[in-house]
Amino acid sequence: MCTLPLASIIKQQFSSAEIHLITRSYCLPLLHHTPAVHHVHCVDHTPLASILRSTKFDALFFPRPVAEEAWAAARAGIPLRVGSAYRWYSPLFTFRVRDHRKESRYHEVEYNTRMLGAITAKDYTPQLVPPVVDARAHEAAEHLLAGRGVSAEHRVVVLHPGSGGSAREWPAQSFGELAAALTRLPNVRVVITGITAEADACARVAAGAPAALNLCGECPLDVMIALCRRASLLVANSTGILHIAAASGTPVVGLFPATASMSQKRWGPYSASARVVSSAHFAPAHDADNLQYIPVDAVIAQCLSALEAQ
Repeated sequence: MCTLPLASIIKQQFSSAEIHLITRSYCLPLLHHTPAVHHVHCVDHTPLASILRSTKFDALFFPRPVAEEAWAAARAGIPLRVGSAYRWYSPLFTFRVRDHRKESRYHEVEYNTRMLGAITAKDYTPQLVPPVVDARAHEAAEHLLAGRGVSAEHRVVVLHPGSGGSAREWPAQSFGELAAALTRLPNVRVVITGITAEADACARVAAGAPAALNLCGECPLDVMIALCRRASLLVANSTGILHIAAASGTPVVGLFPATASMSQKRWGPYSASARVVSSAHFAPAHDADNLQYIPVDAVIAQCLSALEAQ
């Protein structure tokens, strides 16, 4: 989600360019209907070296540089290889971008689009690319909700307590207290989501709010995208679902640690309608990244504000 804006801006600036995205297959539902991307290669299906040999790329951008991938691109003889100037293997890139991402002066979306700006000497205004899924995914999401008694008139609030291990997490007990408070709102139905591996955490959230609907493990990514579009609000840690909802135009409340490299400045939802609660305002200095210090009342306040603004 943070890389697609780079693809869009490349396409806007170079309309004849054919843009390929190299990723993993779990990302495919985000890309099926993305107009800026002409082709998607999945490295978990085809090794990167084979992809680079079979497709004669003119340029390759490395938003997330990895030494082995830089070596593969160099061996493939790709003429323009764009990556960070601050890695031990940076000489493998033919154009080196002098941005220290660990300083977190910009958002990740901006860092990615700045890779093109470093070449063209232009500033670009990035925008998230909304994922588009087919009617079947929307029907599946509505079927899941209707099967639990959620009608078209209900306002759906999605709580996504996990992060796939990619971020600091607000405790499941706190999510449960939040869910209990939100289920008491008129015409609101609370839905808990997560991948199968997060079943225990989702169950702990559901235990704190028996009226909430636990859909953990029941929403493949395309259905989750449709559910994000259906929702009136999504609350999550720093994870991809937060960016999906923000790109879809859904109001979000994100929960973030204090350290700059993990904070909302670098990884927050890139949306004007987003709200963020950070441990920086509540945790002691020696434990500033611990999200357990974020009080439930502070998150409830942001949720109510987001719902009232609609």
